Amino acid sequence: MYAGDVHAELANVALPAATNADVDRLNAAARAVRRAAGEISGPEVRYRQAGGRTLALAVGDHVRVPTNDYRARHGQGANVLNGYRGRLVRIDDQRRVLVEWRAPYADGPRVEQEWITPGYIAAGGLGHGTALTVASAQGRHRGSGARLRPRPRPAQPLRRHVPGPGDGPPVSAASCWRATPTGPGTASPTTTPSSCSARWPPTPPPCVAIAPTAW
Repeated sequence: MYAGDVHAELANVALPAATNADVDRLNAAARAVRRAAGEISGPEVRYRQAGGRTLALAVGDHVRVPTNDYRARHGQGANVLNGYRGRLVRIDDQRRVLVEWRAPYADGPRVEQEWITPGYIAAGGLGHGTALTVASAQGRHRGSGARLRPRPRPAQPLRRHVPGPGDGPPVSAASCWRATPTGPGTASPTTTPSSCSARWPPTPPPCVAIAPTAW
């Protein structure tokens, strides 16, 4: 569909999942499919990460940046920003990886490449990028500006009390009933005055549905 344009693919396709464990399973399945299709090639290089995790990377992998590295402020290249999704294009003999992504700028998107060090990867600065959590997917996609939006809830009808023929002035149950102590720290209602129309225990008044009113 994207005729080999991996950046258009990443800008428009994502596999959202509820948990990190689900994300790992989806990414593993997607990598197997892409490896079989020839989109991932060459040997895998493994990196240890926090929590005993191991990240396997190879040329062609979809990757995602979950942290910010403001390199441009220090004249050290392009910024590596949280949410960037790109493709791994090279792994050198020092185990650094060269990642390519399409970054947004005021004059339009640009394709950039930056080296990511093994130490940065070990600290959690890079992960697989085909699948991601719903929380991450709801954020703005860097390449497209797309955002996942929740479905609007249907309007709920308003409810209004319809007075009955015997209704008198509104009286609260609390003002009608009085508590008579029956023991330490306990109370129970006694009889109600004849002028009181409230019941014990209080029950909701009859209601009818009316059409929503436009504000």
